[in-house]
Amino acid sequence: MIVYHTCKSNQSTPWTCQNSATADGANAGEEEEDPFYKSPVNKLAAAVSNFGYDLYRQQSSRTATANVLLSPFSLATALSGLSLGAGERTENVISRALFYDLLNKAEVHDTYKDLLSSVAGPEKSMKSASRIILEKRLRARPGFHSQLEKSYKMRLRALSGNTQLDLQEINNWVRQQTKGRIMRFMKDVPTDVSILLAGAAFFKGTWKTKFDTKKTALSDFHLDEDRTVKVSMMSDPKAILRYGFDSELNCKIAQLPLTEGISAMFFLPTKVTQNMTLIEESLTSEFVHDVDKELKTVHAVLSLPKLKLNHEEALGSTLKETRLQSLFTSPDFSKISAKPLRLSHVQHKAMLELSEDGERSTPNPGANAARLTFPIEYHVDRPFLLVLRDDTTGTLLFIGKILDPRGPVNGQTGDLCWLRLHKLHLNSKILVPVVGPRHQSADLCKSCQQDSPQGHVAEDPQREEQRSQRTLCPVVLLPCHLCTALAAVLGITAALTRHRGQELPQTVVAVKICVGGSSVPRCVTILHRKALPRAQHTHKGLLFQQALSWHYVLGGHQVTSSLCIKTQAQR
Repeated sequence: MIVYHTCKSNQSTPWTCQNSATADGANAGEEEEDPFYKSPVNKLAAAVSNFGYDLYRQQSSRTATANVLLSPFSLATALSGLSLGAGERTENVISRALFYDLLNKAEVHDTYKDLLSSVAGPEKSMKSASRIILEKRLRARPGFHSQLEKSYKMRLRALSGNTQLDLQEINNWVRQQTKGRIMRFMKDVPTDVSILLAGAAFFKGTWKTKFDTKKTALSDFHLDEDRTVKVSMMSDPKAILRYGFDSELNCKIAQLPLTEGISAMFFLPTKVTQNMTLIEESLTSEFVHDVDKELKTVHAVLSLPKLKLNHEEALGSTLKETRLQSLFTSPDFSKISAKPLRLSHVQHKAMLELSEDGERSTPNPGANAARLTFPIEYHVDRPFLLVLRDDTTGTLLFIGKILDPRGPVNGQTGDLCWLRLHKLHLNSKILVPVVGPRHQSADLCKSCQQDSPQGHVAEDPQREEQRSQRTLCPVVLLPCHLCTALAAVLGITAALTRHRGQELPQTVVAVKICVGGSSVPRCVTILHRKALPRAQHTHKGLLFQQALSWHYVLGGHQVTSSLCIKTQAQR
C-alpha cells in the first residue's frame, strides 16, 4: 500500500510528516495514478529503483555494523540486459526481481534506452558502467549481441583465458566509462566464470548552494552512545532546505538539491541508539516520491559531514538471497548460447564524494522558505541513511547507510588505527611489503600511491639504488589496538630481511600511529603497559620512543636487527 504524508506545523517541531493512509477504505482503490508515473520512463525508473531498495536492504542486513554504499542502477542495467538472453522462465524471474511484471514488457528495453540517456548520459556527472562478461572463448548468438548494444549500449565480452589480460581489459574499460574516476574495478578475475555481471558508478556531487570552506571544521560525530569521533563537518547557518519529521519512523528528513536535477535526501534518526531497520523497510520508490512531495522548504542551521566513500564488493552472495536465486543454479540462457550458462559472479563498485563544492554562494532567491519564528536545527552528527535520486525520473542513483563518515566502507568499521611507516631508509636490494588493504585517501604521499600493492623489486641496480634513498610510506589498516599495530611493525621489519640471504644492515623505521575518538586512551594504555614504557607529553599528544633489537636465523646466518620506533598517539 502506498503511504502518503501530510505536513503540519507545531511549536516544538516546525514541520511534522505523519504517515497517513486513505481513511475511507472504499475510496482507497479508486485513487488515481500519480501523474508522475504516467511517463513510461518514470514508471520504469520506479521499478528498477525498487530493485535497488530491495538489494540495499539485503546487503544492509548482512553488514549490520558497517557502512553500506550501493549504486543499484548499474547492476539493474546489467540484469535487464541479461534478460534479453533468457528463456521465458528465467526472463520472468528477472522481471519480477526488477518489478517489470507491472510494466508493458514489450516496451521495457526501448524505454530503458531513454532512461539511460536521461540519468547517465555523456554530459552527466554521474558515471555508470554496466557489463555482461561470459566464460572464456564463448561465442554468443549474434541476435543477443545486437539487441544488447541497441537498447543498453552495452558490448558483450567473453574472457580470453589469459587472466592478466582479462583483468587489464576489464579495469581499463571501467576506467574509460567513468572518465578515469575508477582506476581499478577488480583485483583479480575469478577462474570459474560462467556469467559475470559488472556494475560500477562514480558521482562527485555539486550542491546548488556551496558550503563555505572556512566554516568546515572537525566536529563530533556520535558512532553510538559511548563512542565519538572527529570528522570534517560542513556547516551553513543560513541554509535553505526541504524538511519534514516522520513521527512513525522517528526520523528527521532533509533534502538538499544538487546540480543536474539530482537531490540528496537524508534520513536522520532522532537518537543515536535508534535502529534504522524500520526506516530501511519503508524505503520504496513510491514512499520516497511521496516524501519528496510533502517536504516543506525551510530555513535551517545545517551541518553535515564531508563524504568520500568507496565500496567494492562481490554481491553474488547477496543476490542469491533475493528473488534471483535460481539464476545461480538452473537458469535458461538459451538465447545467449546453446551451452548451459548460469550467473556465477556479480561485482560492484561505487564511489561517492560530497564536499563543499557548489554552483553558487547564496541560495536561490526564488526559493520560498516557510516563515518560521526560528530556523530548523539539522545536524547530521550520528548514523544516517542517504538517498541520491534523479528528480526528473525518480531513479535511485546511490543509497548508503553511513555509520562512520570517515569510512572505509567495505566491511570495515570506523574503529581503526592508521599505521604509517613515514621514514624508511634502506641501502640494500629488498622487497618492501605492504601489509593489509591500502587506504586510498588524499593524505597519502605520492610514493604510497605509486608503489604496487605487493611492494616493488627493481631489476635495474642503479634504479634500485635511487629507490633505496627515497622515503617510502606503506600504510597498514589494523584493528584499533596499538599493541597489534606494534606487532605488525615487527612483522614488516622482519619481512624486510628477505634480500637474497644477505645480512640486514641497521634499519631505522619511524612509525606514526594515529587513533581517533574515544579509542585513544584505551589504546595508549595497552601500548604503554606492553611495549613502550617511556612517554612524554607534547602539544600533539603522547609521544613514545623505544629501540628494539632481536636475533633470528636467515639462510643459515645469525642475523641481528634493530628497530627504533617513535609513535605519536594524537589527541
